[in-house]
Amino acid sequence: MPVREQHPPKKRKVEQSSKQSHRYASASEVRRVFKAQSESGLIEGLTALRNQLTIRPDESIVAVNDERLVLAKEWLEEDPGAQELFAIWESTTSRQTSLLAVVVGLLSAVVTLLSTHYSYHSYAQPILRSLLSQQWTQQLNMYVSGQHTELVLVSLKLYNALSNFAGGRERKAVLDAFPWEMKSLPKLLHMRRRTKEGHDADTLARPDIRTLYILLVLSFIDTTTPSSVKAVFLEQHRDAFTSMFKNVWQDSYAVVRRVLEICWSGLWSDHKLKRTLKIQVFSEATLSQLTKIYDRNVPENSDAESIPADVVHHFLLALCSRPGVGLCFQDRGWYSRETEPEVNAAEGSQDGPLKGSKIYNKILANVLKTLRVNEDPRQQELALKILAACPELVAGYWPSAGLALEPRLSSKWLANIALFGAVVSLPVPTASFFLAESGSSSTSLYQPTPPALGAIVDNILPTANIKTHLSRGLQAASPLVQHASALALAKCLLKYERVVQAFQEVERALEEDEEDGLWARRRREVEREVRKRVPDFQVIVGFSQRQNDHQPATDKEGLEQHKATLPNPTRTALLSESAYRLLWLYHRLLPSVVAEARFDAGKLLQAIEEMLSQSAVTSGTGGLDTLRQLHVLRLLKESEHFTWSGKSGSKHSNFHILLKAYIITPTPAVRAVIVALLRHILAPGVLFQHDPDEIALWLECLPRTRRAPGAQSPDGVPLTDEGDAVIAFLDDCVQRCVKTPYKYVEDLQQAAGAGSIGLRPDAAPSPLLATVVEQLGAKLGVQRLAPADALALFAFARKLLVALASKCADLGVVRAYASRMAGLVEGKGVFAEHPSIQKAVEREAELAGAWPERICCAEESEAAPVSPAVQEFLVRVAELPQLDSEDGRKIAAYELVDWLRLVNPKLHPSELARLALAVEKLHPPALQELFQYVDPRQVSIWDAAANVDDFTRIVRCINFNVQSAHCTGSLAGDDSVRVSLTESIFGGRPDDVSIARATRLVLHKLAYCATSGSSRNWLRVLADIMKALIGARIADACQAIVSCLESEVLKGLCSRPQDAVVRKGLDYVLEACFKPEHEDVSRLFSEVTGQWVLLVRSGIENLSEDERETALLWFKYLGAKEASALLDCFADRAQHSSASTTLDFTSEVLHVTADSLLREADVITGALPTFCRLQGFLPQSEELWTLVAAGCSSSLPLAYDGHLPTPFSDDPISSVVPGASKRWSLRLQPIPSLDISGILGSDRLSGVGVDIVTNLLYRQAAARSAVSTWLASPASSSCSTTHLVRIIHAYYDCAHERADDALPSSHLSRVVKVVSEARHPHAVRSMAAECIAAAVVMSPSTRAKYLKLLGKELATVDPEKLTQYSLSVAQRLMEQLGTECAGLAEQMIDLGLKWAVRTLGDKESACTNGSSSSMLSLLGSLIQTKVAVKDHLAEPVIAAVIQDRFSHLEGLRFSRLLVLSTHFKPATANKFLQTVIQHSKFYENCAATTRSAVPSPRDDVIRLLHTLFHLHPSNACQTSHIEPLKRVYGGTLGATDLRILSIFQLFETTRKTSTASLFAKWSPSVDGSSENAFEAIQNLDPSRVLKTCLEFPDARKMTGDDEAPLPMNEALYDPVFVLLLFAQMLSDSAPSSALQWVQFFRTNVASLLMRALSAKDTLMRDVAWAQVAALYRALENADMQEKPHVLHILNLLKDLTSSTPSADEAPRLPAYTTLLLAHAFRALFYPSNFIYPLTARFLLQRPTLDPTDVPMLYGMLYSASDDWKKERAWIVRFLSDGIVGTDEWRILKRRHTWDLLASLFQSEERDRTLRRGVLEVLANVTSHARAAASLVLRHALLAWIEMQLQTLRSEEAIAWARILENVLAVVDAVKMEAATSGEWRVTTGRCLEIILNHQGCTRTVFVAAVPVLLRLSLLPGPALSRLPSLLRASVRRLSEMETDVSVPPPGHISSKFDPTPASTSVRVHRSHRLFEADDAPTIQVWGECTEALWRASMACASKTGEWDALSSRLLVWRAVAGPGGSATGEWARREVVGSLHLG
Repeated sequence: MPVREQHPPKKRKVEQSSKQSHRYASASEVRRVFKAQSESGLIEGLTALRNQLTIRPDESIVAVNDERLVLAKEWLEEDPGAQELFAIWESTTSRQTSLLAVVVGLLSAVVTLLSTHYSYHSYAQPILRSLLSQQWTQQLNMYVSGQHTELVLVSLKLYNALSNFAGGRERKAVLDAFPWEMKSLPKLLHMRRRTKEGHDADTLARPDIRTLYILLVLSFIDTTTPSSVKAVFLEQHRDAFTSMFKNVWQDSYAVVRRVLEICWSGLWSDHKLKRTLKIQVFSEATLSQLTKIYDRNVPENSDAESIPADVVHHFLLALCSRPGVGLCFQDRGWYSRETEPEVNAAEGSQDGPLKGSKIYNKILANVLKTLRVNEDPRQQELALKILAACPELVAGYWPSAGLALEPRLSSKWLANIALFGAVVSLPVPTASFFLAESGSSSTSLYQPTPPALGAIVDNILPTANIKTHLSRGLQAASPLVQHASALALAKCLLKYERVVQAFQEVERALEEDEEDGLWARRRREVEREVRKRVPDFQVIVGFSQRQNDHQPATDKEGLEQHKATLPNPTRTALLSESAYRLLWLYHRLLPSVVAEARFDAGKLLQAIEEMLSQSAVTSGTGGLDTLRQLHVLRLLKESEHFTWSGKSGSKHSNFHILLKAYIITPTPAVRAVIVALLRHILAPGVLFQHDPDEIALWLECLPRTRRAPGAQSPDGVPLTDEGDAVIAFLDDCVQRCVKTPYKYVEDLQQAAGAGSIGLRPDAAPSPLLATVVEQLGAKLGVQRLAPADALALFAFARKLLVALASKCADLGVVRAYASRMAGLVEGKGVFAEHPSIQKAVEREAELAGAWPERICCAEESEAAPVSPAVQEFLVRVAELPQLDSEDGRKIAAYELVDWLRLVNPKLHPSELARLALAVEKLHPPALQELFQYVDPRQVSIWDAAANVDDFTRIVRCINFNVQSAHCTGSLAGDDSVRVSLTESIFGGRPDDVSIARATRLVLHKLAYCATSGSSRNWLRVLADIMKALIGARIADACQAIVSCLESEVLKGLCSRPQDAVVRKGLDYVLEACFKPEHEDVSRLFSEVTGQWVLLVRSGIENLSEDERETALLWFKYLGAKEASALLDCFADRAQHSSASTTLDFTSEVLHVTADSLLREADVITGALPTFCRLQGFLPQSEELWTLVAAGCSSSLPLAYDGHLPTPFSDDPISSVVPGASKRWSLRLQPIPSLDISGILGSDRLSGVGVDIVTNLLYRQAAARSAVSTWLASPASSSCSTTHLVRIIHAYYDCAHERADDALPSSHLSRVVKVVSEARHPHAVRSMAAECIAAAVVMSPSTRAKYLKLLGKELATVDPEKLTQYSLSVAQRLMEQLGTECAGLAEQMIDLGLKWAVRTLGDKESACTNGSSSSMLSLLGSLIQTKVAVKDHLAEPVIAAVIQDRFSHLEGLRFSRLLVLSTHFKPATANKFLQTVIQHSKFYENCAATTRSAVPSPRDDVIRLLHTLFHLHPSNACQTSHIEPLKRVYGGTLGATDLRILSIFQLFETTRKTSTASLFAKWSPSVDGSSENAFEAIQNLDPSRVLKTCLEFPDARKMTGDDEAPLPMNEALYDPVFVLLLFAQMLSDSAPSSALQWVQFFRTNVASLLMRALSAKDTLMRDVAWAQVAALYRALENADMQEKPHVLHILNLLKDLTSSTPSADEAPRLPAYTTLLLAHAFRALFYPSNFIYPLTARFLLQRPTLDPTDVPMLYGMLYSASDDWKKERAWIVRFLSDGIVGTDEWRILKRRHTWDLLASLFQSEERDRTLRRGVLEVLANVTSHARAAASLVLRHALLAWIEMQLQTLRSEEAIAWARILENVLAVVDAVKMEAATSGEWRVTTGRCLEIILNHQGCTRTVFVAAVPVLLRLSLLPGPALSRLPSLLRASVRRLSEMETDVSVPPPGHISSKFDPTPASTSVRVHRSHRLFEADDAPTIQVWGECTEALWRASMACASKTGEWDALSSRLLVWRAVAGPGGSATGEWARREVVGSLHLG
């Protein structure tokens, strides 16, 4: 489609008018215009006013004080509603189109202007009300359908302004008013502005008629539009929306973008809209219009990003390529669609696919057919993304795409084959391999059966003729065709590889047998099918040979000769790479296909050799050559016939070629593949079978030097590349070693020593080493080596010996062969005629012998003096010109290395640094070679690093072998040196082998310097390596640590006593290695510590100082039990020998083992007798006292005193529970008797001593008398206040009875000061408050004195400094003593009110913290104890809250409590009322909004008003007080709205005046208002009214106490309000036209009226019957089309009254009958609903209704229509909604309905919707006692539930748990027990146990199951036998919950006060919340679960382990919740404390 032509924007014409420049300054001038006598003057004046009030498009924000807003405000204040303007409009005739256009345009400008700010909305509201009335909407609709273009334009502008006013507040009314049924409406979409302007950004600023209409349509799906309005719009006016997309491709970029953005954000992002509605409007026709926009693929204005194709592309990607979003449904991947898909039948219709399709994504499948994937890259990307998201579409895409794959050289075929490869390369849909119904374990449960073979193969090699096509393509004459075919085949094979890998993963997970497994069998079938469809291997071989025949020449001359025949070497390289790739893939994936052909894989090495020979020739195909090398090497690894020793058409062996490739290639990937290949082929042989990792060491030693042609030594010897000589020599050695391996093995054993290799063969070198040394000597002896070659071989042998030293456990082998090397040249004068070579060879031999010694013991090197010759040479090097070629720089770098080797100068460290910097500048990789030739005895690289700053960076790049050889013991103590050593190991990607080698080198050093001072430093190096190893998170890190610790060196260091220096280093290593969680490491430490324990036990006195200190070093790692046994031994020794040596050593052992002992509570408690014995010998040991205190504490349960230790704050509960359980198990363990008198009598009582005293108070009765004596003594006065509080708290807390234990007044005064001052922490002050209350309560004789003292002390407290602890004292005393301490309570209340008025009145104070909330809570609890509250103190508090803290929830609740607790005069109450109602934030805080996460003060404000109104009703019930409440009333069943309605009823009762006039103006918005009751009815949300009808609140009464228990639900309307509003409508503003009647019925109020006929309240039924009669009379004169059907329904209802027995009260109809009529009314006026024909047919076929029958039961439950699934789901939901009482159950039972549902539930395992619906029915049935009892006794419900739970689904677990709770809650347990002999409890227990043990028992399910268990345990009858197993499962689930629950800070949980008494009704679970999951578990939920489970455990016949686990948790919960937060927990704590005393 052609791109729209672009034109320069045309300058807008400016209208010339005499009034154009006139600006109105006042409202009087504006009104003067309306009085103009002439039409032209009126037009000019209104035009000027319109232009002045119009908001220009370039205005972003209109200021609040904008002069236009001020002018409009003044005008509308003088003329409300612009009545004068409407009068002009009314007087204008239809022919005065110009005037009409100006009037409508002015109204549009005014509405748009006033919509900008909230404060001006009220001025526009009357205008909107007038415009949306029937009179003016008819005029506007007439203008829209007219022929006058300008009038159509301004009318659409006005509709847009109305729709967008105040964020869409009136959008519903605009939707109803617009003429959607108008036949001429589609023509608006063709009315574009006919100008030559291009499509630019100004289109939206100056829209035409089409654009205005599109914007109007879009406004109804905008993000600001309620979902209900969107649904109505899409249901009723779908065609209007879809027609908008016709020719949308011709619109401007701005319009296209706006359309797509709003469609995405407003439509597809709204999750409340049914998905069906969205899919219906975005059908294939709509998408076809959108795909036309792809043709506009160039920028259309100055912005380069304004490309329409990009916008639609991103929109379609979001819509079509994300499963579960938009049009893309989550399908089953390669699995075929099930016959009964698990889709939601009732609602999706919302989420399901189109009916009758074999796939879910039929729309996308059809869209794929229309995409031009080969013409547009965007469309191709869209197609690929769709296929990736919906892999089930791939198989059907091939025939529909019709790709012509017959190879031919054409662009179309190339595009087709490229698309073919792209589709085949899509990822494997592994997610579809998992089971869809595995619940929480869905990620680990695979499908038992694999996908169909056809689906798999169609995604790999789709068509049957693909073999022919690909074969012909590979054999084609065109290279391009060959390349494309090869790429396609490679992609197919790679896809096959991924499929095989995925299948193998499933096989491993399912543990399938290779022969019989379904997945394994399918994998083999796929392989057979792939073999059939791929080209024959001979085709691939022929393809590769043709490419090899055209390889380019290997030299420049040959390249020139073949230039004519090979014009494009890159093309040849590409084809060759593709060929080798295919060969590799065939060998890897299809070995059986390869085996069928004769193919020598070794010949491919020729290609590598040829590529390597081209290195001297410049080539542009280097990357492709590298890929070819990788393919060949990987192929050789896969080949079974490749022999490394053979020759394949080359003079060199395959092994030689591989080594040559390793040396020459610069690519690390190629080197890695060569290493892997050689490891693969050499590891099974004799050479390296002992250690395959050694191969890498041999390869690393190969020379890397590069030399220029003609290079010579200083004495003229030609220098060739060393690699060729070494490789040829090594190849010969390998051949020899393989032929006679045992000869060299014996030689190796002889060199190593007898038996050393047999113990650790993996630590010995290969026998190839013996071959190398032998052959080196042999060739040197017969003089068959060239001088340069000899130097290369000696250098290689020397580097090899150095490398092998890192793997040998003993350096004997290395030394032996190094000495042999030295013997080969020592004194023999080899190459005497070439002195430089001779010296270099001798130097290599000398270095070979010296390097092992350097490894073991590196001595300081003496720095050589600065050499002028060397300096001059380095200067010349620095002055060399910069080389351009990489090869030149590389050769120059290695020339410097050769200079060092051949000249062997004595280098100064600075000279070495300069040389290294020069090499780095030329070729950085050459540095490794350079430093390998530096003699560490002459110069050290570390000395060079000290001289040159930049050199440190270079040192860190050197490998660890070289660094460690240059590093001396003293240097190892330097932190920077150790960091460099560690980084050289872990700088790259370390593996366990390289780390082990580095560790071995350090151990070699330690072996030879163990007795020297440097051992400490090398131990620190080893420790750093171990720390880095652990930090690197290497898989085998612990194994590496174990290997290090098991080495002979460390074993020797650990088993012998060491001096202080070595001990320090050993300490570093042990700290780094110690990992108690690893068993092997712990075992090794345990073995060594055991040896030292045995040594110490043998005799402490005989140990040397080093032995004792070394033993102490190891004792740090003793286990708690071992440490306890050792200390017990010391205690025995101390009793027989009190030598100072023994005691000092014992004290030191205590010091090092204390931490280990303190971690084990059980051990330290058992060791208490030992500690007590040692205490007599070491009375001053602080560690011993700490251990005694910890032992005593561990013998007490955690939180035994009601307080948790502070370190647990913010920790998860799971970290607290193990310690609590352990301490609970130790509570009954006896402890030795301790005399605490000495502790109390000490001069200064320490914290440890206080711990011992307080702990013994709970465990030993004798301690109480000692503490009592101490408290009465003067010594207690010197004790610190904190310690005193702790002792007094324990003293009173452990008292069993209220003994008269008087406390000295001085102590009480000190404790009171702790409470009143803020110097102490929370725990101490809380204990102090408890101490005061206990002292007063338990001292009857001195109680009056104490109360007087308390009053005196607290009277001096400044109110601003009042604390919560002071209030808690008064609260506790009031709870326990009552009126005896009323004076103190009154005093504290007065102080508290003074504090409250100052705190709440101070705007700058932080009143939202926890302390202030706790203060208000405690003060409120104190007030609730019926203590008198002074009015003059309470009044300022309330005033402060209302004025300054109107949003403070606790303050509002406290104010309400004060109102209830005082006796305010009427004037005061009225003042408070007026202050609240007139508050500036009243409407903001009290507006009826949706529920949010932030708590709203609305409920608390209304509670306060409710209380104030009822305080003095006669004075409070004023019209001015009532009217503001109408604006905040939401009309719902929420508690707040019920209280507001109660206030209205109070007004009517008190004033005898109706509030009907107020309700007639009701609106759900705060600033909205209705003209009459009919408009108020229209403001009701139809969906919420229907929800109220379905979930009708049967407990609601027309009149009654507003505090009566009701099912509070803000989502439902109050039926009382709706019925009264409906009565007001019929009385004052009944519908007068057919349209109004339809609008009324669409609100579903008539359906609610029908449902109210089944209400339980008689008065509500009376009102409902009266309203039905009134509705019948009103409908008699209606003229709507649906009138006959409505009257027929009402007549059926009227006939029911005659069949109902007459009585004084209104008859009640069964809910099923009224629900049917309600659905019939709704379906009648929403005929698109599928239920309409069903209800209509049912009602029209029957002259009367049978109220005792379930309507449409069998017809819909067993429907045979196309919509049977919908109908079945609907009737099940209908049954669920209708079961509200006994009458309905009787109807269900009469038709055996439950039996039908139960059978359906069992048979339909896949229909989730049906199962969910049946469970909802069951939940509603079990909510009623008689129905539940009938099901249990007559229908065996519990046995049926148990049977269903055998196949429990995860998503149904919570529903079953709640249904069981319903049964237990409503049935008569006594009757049930008698009828079933207890069997019903046993069956329920089995059901609950299945739920708790199921994998789908999530935390939410567990929380729902806990009340079931508690109810079950509390039922009458003998103890349940399954209760212990139920508790066991529950404790396990509780432990899982504890990982996500944290311990809150102290005092975080405080008791909330609420004057309203809590409801005592039984909680049952109804259907609407049956599957509702709770939020994440909190500490409160955990505590309630713990408490409930503990109560259940108390019902067990005997004590269980679960009771212990729950008891320890209960104490923790009591400590967290506080004394008032858990009464059960406090009772249990008191009982536990009472059981702790021994006597």
